Amino acid sequence: MADNEEELEQNKEEDLNLSNFDESSDIQNSKFYEFSVILLGDSGVGKTSIMTKFIDGNFENNKKCTINVEFKTKNLKIDKDLYAKLTIFDTAGQERYRALTRQYYHHAQGIILVFDLTDENSFNSLNKWIKEIDDNTKNVEVILVGNKSDLKNRVIINSRAEQFAHEKNFKYIETSAKEGTNVLLLFEELSNGMNKRKQDDSIPEIGNISTYIFKRAELNKELKSKKESKCCW
Repeated sequence: MADNEEELEQNKEEDLNLSNFDESSDIQNSKFYEFSVILLGDSGVGKTSIMTKFIDGNFENNKKCTINVEFKTKNLKIDKDLYAKLTIFDTAGQERYRALTRQYYHHAQGIILVFDLTDENSFNSLNKWIKEIDDNTKNVEVILVGNKSDLKNRVIINSRAEQFAHEKNFKYIETSAKEGTNVLLLFEELSNGMNKRKQDDSIPEIGNISTYIFKRAELNKELKSKKESKCCW
């Protein structure tokens, strides 16, 4: 049993590794679409952990909650000779940072709205976040994410979350940032959705992303190479 569990964990990490940009591929013949993605949701639901797991394959217990806004970039292959160049903004969930967070909405093509499957309050807050999305975005791809699926003490059952997502016309995915479950799938689904909107001419161009970084450092354009192994949770 232990060997099987170890093999499953290894497979999850390998799946995440497959999403890393491979500099040995024929990149010169590939096409890149740039997309700006925002992670939204209450403080502590695991937004930072989802982003960190996707970008680096890492997970930290007892990660301090995000203050202000952080961002990372990654290229994700979504079709033959087609990559999504993702700039992912991890936003603070606390109310006092909300005004700053709103500044990033207007040029977003994708939003990952996260709640904690073990926290009723984070689920009840979704309508508040959806109102902000409606008030500040247009033609944006949204995926609802129930995080911490590895925990036994969940209070939001799958059918309840799926019904809510259906009513809002969102896709719904359950993830575990700790174990890596469905993290890659989440960003693949979001990227494919954003790409479809782009092809339908219903999604705005990203524009000059550095305009929306404010006083933070410039985007780190260096891509991480494959690793053999790879915050709030």
